[in-house]
Amino acid sequence: ALAKSLAENEYDSHHFANRTEDGKRLHTWYEGETQILKTLGLDSKRQSRIQTYQVKFSILRQFFSDIPIEHIKPKTIEDYVHWRKTQYTPQRRNFHKHSEPSNKTILRDLDVLRKVLKHAVKEEWIEKLPQFPTLSITPRAGGWFTETEWKTLRDTAKHWIKESTTDKDRKE
Repeated sequence: ALAKSLAENEYDSHHFANRTEDGKRLHTWYEGETQILKTLGLDSKRQSRIQTYQVKFSILRQFFSDIPIEHIKPKTIEDYVHWRKTQYTPQRRNFHKHSEPSNKTILRDLDVLRKVLKHAVKEEWIEKLPQFPTLSITPRAGGWFTETEWKTLRDTAKHWIKESTTDKDRKE
């Protein structure tokens, strides 16, 4: 009788803990993630896109795995951003000098989160998307030549022009 009572109590606590107020089943992060990856596998011919999502999911999962999709609110997303900036430690060190991810990186994380939540709206797990925080991005110019590289490039181009044998080669 004691074992039966314990089992029933455990069942009830699990059953009711995984339900919304109106009795609907709560959906796990894992459900949303796997359904998005399945959709990407069907729609995408670019394997790199799937790999990018898998990397982002591995980060998002660390924060959202214990939070039902229905419980993700604007405050939860703000908490994620704070966690990502202050507590998350990447498994591998990347090429950046600083350890805090840029807002652009976090925005890419939020793009993947938004995709999961849009899927949840489509599946009627939630009624609407929660509001996402606004993060500003500071443009950083990349790919510019150093003064030495520029001089080398310019001198090489001049040399090629001098060595060309026809007018057509000189114009190209």
